[in-house]
Amino acid sequence: MTQKNKAYVLAALVVLLVVTYFYMRGGPSFGSGPVTQNTTFQRLNVQDPALRVYELDQVRKAEYKGSEHNIFAYGPPPPSPASLAAKAEAERQAHFVGPRPKPPDPPLVVPATFFGYATNPRTKNRLGFFSTPDDVFIVGEGGMLLNRYRLTRIGNVSADFEEVSSGKHATLQMTQPAEEGNPAAAPGQPQPPPQPPQSQ
Repeated sequence: MTQKNKAYVLAALVVLLVVTYFYMRGGPSFGSGPVTQNTTFQRLNVQDPALRVYELDQVRKAEYKGSEHNIFAYGPPPPSPASLAAKAEAERQAHFVGPRPKPPDPPLVVPATFFGYATNPRTKNRLGFFSTPDDVFIVGEGGMLLNRYRLTRIGNVSADFEEVSSGKHATLQMTQPAEEGNPAAAPGQPQPPPQPPQSQ
């Protein structure tokens, strides 16, 4: 390369260096367009820009009471007493839907008093002695009393009956018959059996 060409290249580099220097100092940057301002900006309408100290005091004085739920126990928290009471009240007021169970049948009561028995010496069958306020009945085992009750067994101190219509069973304890001057024993109420006389 000749000295003349070297001089031209050097001059071009100096000019390029000067132009770059001026642009770097504050000239407009390449490729950037004009910056426009946002004319729709509106300031916030703050009536009282002062600091609300009383709200800060309320926050400072607030005390954290915590919850009754143990954060280390898995599962939902236990129900509160108010929710338990509300649930119990709702269950109490709930109407029953469907067939209701049949109430239990009342126990069988035989309207008679069993006051003794005798044994037939030939057949060895026992005969029971029963009394009502109007009459006295002698019924053997398997017989009927008052046309409603079948005498199934006569024991030493009791007699077993079965109601023919319902199949219910009842037991009469041996009692002494009511006498004049003594209070009448209620039918079916147990009393101590008569004691045999002791020998002198």
